[in-house]
Amino acid sequence: MLPFILLPVGIVNSDKEEKTVTARIQPEQIDYYYPGFHSGSVIVNKSGNSFFTNLSIEKLDAVLVQYDKERKSKTGKFGILEIKL
Repeated sequence: MLPFILLPVGIVNSDKEEKTVTARIQPEQIDYYYPGFHSGSVIVNKSGNSFFTNLSIEKLDAVLVQYDKERKSKTGKFGILEIKL
């Protein structure tokens, strides 16, 4: 199993209350992503599920590039890679 990264994601419940939480994401499960309507980015997983992160496309690109570098330099290690920009 490959390491996770931590990303801020927005969630909304049935009462329309909003909150930002930190999610553990497997980048290999990301199918594609695109800019959000006003801000942030929408990430679509290979399963078809999507979620919102307040990271801009440029920051999300940088996180994924850094994740790939870290993963390659720490081959065989599992856990959580905390990427700081």
